[in-house]
Amino acid sequence: MKYLINIKSFDDLKKKFREWAMRLHPDMGGSDVAMQELNNEYDVLFPVWKSRTAPQSKETAESTRREFYTRNGWAGKNYKCGRSTTALSQTHISSEHI
Repeated sequence: MKYLINIKSFDDLKKKFREWAMRLHPDMGGSDVAMQELNNEYDVLFPVWKSRTAPQSKETAESTRREFYTRNGWAGKNYKCGRSTTALSQTHISSEHI
């Protein structure tokens, strides 16, 4: 783990993900590679922490990430989990020129 370390709770995991995403997202001057690494770490840790705290929700790593991205204007109509931001931007650019 590179970004999501020293996590103390399920809520702490989500909070640290949001903090890192605000720094690493390409729209905020970060890189595609760093954002993908953060997303991968979150996908691995989310079910671990969720099972430890046993929340009564149906949240998934994807649903909480999508909620965060949407709130910050990053989800867009071309968003699909697992795609790099480069792929997303290329889809956006090519659909504008059609």
